[in-house]
Amino acid sequence: MIPHTDILSLLPQLFACCWLITLASIDLASGKLPNVLTYTGMIAGWAWHFLQHDLHLSLFGSLCGFVLIFTINTAYYCMRDNLGMGWGDAKMLAMLGSWLGPGKVISILAWACVQSSGFVLIIFSIKKSLPASIPFGPWLALGTLVVTLF
Repeated sequence: MIPHTDILSLLPQLFACCWLITLASIDLASGKLPNVLTYTGMIAGWAWHFLQHDLHLSLFGSLCGFVLIFTINTAYYCMRDNLGMGWGDAKMLAMLGSWLGPGKVISILAWACVQSSGFVLIIFSIKKSLPASIPFGPWLALGTLVVTLF
């Protein structure tokens, strides 16, 4: 059960769910997260929170989302000399932060990492090999649904 009582408080979550389904589908099909969707979603999150008088949390959520992926990508690059994730993932997590704030961004990333790792372990146990790449956007979407619904 969703703990919110009025429909207005559900708008950010409903918007995020629709947007996430679109982003996850595109990422699965093409391995890309379009800037037009991530940037538009981020700006919409900022606008929503501006109207709610808590723009500072939205901006900080976006910053946290981008910096988390940037840090992971930078560390991976230093170790492997290539990027572990695309910058679309960073922009998607920044978009999620613009809607849901900095606290939920960390939880979303944690859930996405756990779920995608579980998926990789299952694939490896079945095929005995790892896929060359796995789109991370669908895992961010799934992590967001877990964090916002439970």
